[in-house]
Amino acid sequence: MDEQMIEDCKIDDLAEPVLEVTKQNRRKIILAVTVTAIFLLAAIQTIVVNAKAAEEAHVFYIGMGESVTSANPFVGIYDSDYLFYSYVYDYLLFPNEDGNPTPNLAKTWWHMNGTTAAATGSDFSTLSAHKTPSDWPIGSIWEYNLTENVFWNDGEPFTADDAVFTIKIQTGAGYINYWAYQPYTKWIERCEKMNDLKIRIYFTDRATKDPVPAAWAASMSIPMMPKHIFSEFTDAYIAQNWTGVPAIGTGPFMGTPSLPNEMIAKESITLMRNPYWNFTDENGIVKGLGGFHNRTIEIDKLVMKFYAEEQTLIVDLKTGKLDASEVTPTNYYALKENKPKGLTLVSLYSSTVYSKISHFNVWKGASASLNPTRLDPAVLRATAVATNKSYIADAIFKGLATPGVGILSPVWPQYYWTPPHNETSTFNVTDGSGNVKWSYTLPLDEVMAFNLTLANEILDEAGYVWTNGVWTENNKNTIRKVGPDAADRLFNLGIVGDPSAAMGKTLEYEDVFEIEVYEDKDTSEYLTSEWARIGVKLSQKPVNVGVWNQLVYGFQYLFDETYWSGDVDPNYLMYIVTSYAMDGWNEFGTMDPVYDNLYNLQAKEFNTTKRQQYLDDCQKWQYLAGGAMIYTVYPKTTYAYNDYDNGSGKWVNWGNWTQHPGLAIDHFWGETPIFYKIKWGGSIDSGGGGTVDILGVTVDSMTVVAGVGIAAIIAAAAAMMIMRKRKIQSMLDEEEPEEEEGDNP
Repeated sequence: MDEQMIEDCKIDDLAEPVLEVTKQNRRKIILAVTVTAIFLLAAIQTIVVNAKAAEEAHVFYIGMGESVTSANPFVGIYDSDYLFYSYVYDYLLFPNEDGNPTPNLAKTWWHMNGTTAAATGSDFSTLSAHKTPSDWPIGSIWEYNLTENVFWNDGEPFTADDAVFTIKIQTGAGYINYWAYQPYTKWIERCEKMNDLKIRIYFTDRATKDPVPAAWAASMSIPMMPKHIFSEFTDAYIAQNWTGVPAIGTGPFMGTPSLPNEMIAKESITLMRNPYWNFTDENGIVKGLGGFHNRTIEIDKLVMKFYAEEQTLIVDLKTGKLDASEVTPTNYYALKENKPKGLTLVSLYSSTVYSKISHFNVWKGASASLNPTRLDPAVLRATAVATNKSYIADAIFKGLATPGVGILSPVWPQYYWTPPHNETSTFNVTDGSGNVKWSYTLPLDEVMAFNLTLANEILDEAGYVWTNGVWTENNKNTIRKVGPDAADRLFNLGIVGDPSAAMGKTLEYEDVFEIEVYEDKDTSEYLTSEWARIGVKLSQKPVNVGVWNQLVYGFQYLFDETYWSGDVDPNYLMYIVTSYAMDGWNEFGTMDPVYDNLYNLQAKEFNTTKRQQYLDDCQKWQYLAGGAMIYTVYPKTTYAYNDYDNGSGKWVNWGNWTQHPGLAIDHFWGETPIFYKIKWGGSIDSGGGGTVDILGVTVDSMTVVAGVGIAAIIAAAAAMMIMRKRKIQSMLDEEEPEEEEGDNP
């Protein structure tokens, strides 16, 4: 199979004579025609918008500090990537502005047991195990009734076949290749087509194959993919090698023919409104995903602009060239001090549950050349209590953050955990024989508190000695190293195979962070200064995004600055820390069966009170993990947008983001709520009519507006292309996408 097929399918390829047509390049040519038609559709959309610009071209410009790294929704790792995917693709359900599961590609959903499923048409005979319906408890099978009259942006209908295809390629043998959505697919046994508009998903424990309830199955953010485009390609190719073009989705926006070049240039991406998202057919019937759910968007064109320098972004915000953007805390305060007319500023915890994390690489299977002391629980605890989270929140994030606890931020308070004062926790330091030689006990809300004296005591008791006397303001040229007691401890803990191999090793670690992320640089420099007081030397290693990915996900690092964000439902983020995620999202190296069990319990529990207890226990485990994952702060994301009602910009009706966090522009689960809410209120972007040549067909853009159908234009262009390719065709015939300023409490 030719796995370069999609990339090779450029329009220009068909301009060359073809003397031999095989079944493989026959498929290649068919796909080329498909890609050509898609690009034609995007081009026509651009024409329509340009032709109508004098009347109604509504362009929304959003500024971003990070570019989109991949158009392939199975490859991206950054929030900017997932924003792009959410504009083009859709999910079965999505969280609305208040975080509640909302109909999307699935209009209704419910869960059942195997007996009910069998009585209503499910076939258990094809399952690899548990063919008896009564084996399947309530909640282990979910039914999703799909929205009718939904179309891909190439005009093909969306059906259950697409949903089954999307799930199937990511489960079974293809599971390992599709790490991005493993927090969901880990649990999926199969997706069954009941009819063209109904599917059922069966949930099991991947290790045991035993059926299990799925308490979180109304929150699966898996982008649906078109079977008619990808059915002939290998799972591995789609997951790893496909560039993401063509981007065929059911979302409100779609790419233009410039998308491949835009991905390379990383300056901006222009998306046009998907004409099949909400439209009226020739019989007056409203169709499309937006049409069915009565959703409308006044945005004709969405432009994602990427900025290497934030000051350029700020200038564009001030001058109205940008409609909305995130800004750094420093610029947030600068804009508040001298705020341009109409520019609205908002700060709140991100709906994406955003947290900042500093952590060691604690995977025991990492390279033996890495400093083994990074695995010592005493080092992990000492560095954690030597971290002043309040300082990071106040000095680095300018007060627009709160100290972190676990991976869940306070944005969705029903899931957030606060360490209680009425429960205590004990930390033990063992000797070379495994006996407890020293310990301390404090209330949970104090046991991890910033305390340099305690941090030094932990390292003293653990056997780490100073190389040049205790650190003081007058004696800074000193560091701790492994002494005899520490070497014996490391051997007893199974960290080293021979105590002599650890003797004399200094507590010296390199901190990897992305060079573009200023707060990570500042955090690293702060930790370097603070940890020197306990004899730990941290050095900075700023790298670009590509190198960071290679080092961190390859576990070729000692210490790292990172962030996490995820779903409203906690299942996704709780999964990240498990051993199951070691082939995917887990960058920490944590592989604790105790935590894995807590995660499993919360994933299966439908009783909200019981499930919250398991979630609390997961967060407590993360909190006490120390340097394995120091949740430094929960930043309040800071935004700025131009509000036409207040005297700037072109858009009105921005809503109250602090009361409804999902309205903010970083909502990345498809069907972005702010896009339905805002209304056009400004002057029109200039544009022109004229003509355009598409594969030899000259099109009057105003004629398009006057009523010449898109399909007719594509047909005409296709006809011209076919005339040019008579020989190819003949040979083929022979074969078979706030109003108010405020802070969250």
